[in-house]
Amino acid sequence: MSFCINVTDRKEAEDAMKRTLNKLVLATEKLKVVGDLTRHDVRNKLFTVTGNTYLLKKKYGGKADILNALSKIEQAVNDSVKIF
Repeated sequence: MSFCINVTDRKEAEDAMKRTLNKLVLATEKLKVVGDLTRHDVRNKLFTVTGNTYLLKKKYGGKADILNALSKIEQAVNDSVKIF
């Protein structure tokens, strides 16, 4: 007595799953690259804000209201840098 089991459907499903997994790995790699580039670009912009804030503090150091506003901007930028 012998048995024969058709595994064609299972094999096709496994192949489809492998193709899907490969696509997901590739998409994840692409998203990582885009995320890294975006993070780098945003950090550059934040450092520009920090530099300009520093220069404004030097220029308007005698005005408490301006210093207070600049300090809040600086803190917001620092918090954003920590997030990235």
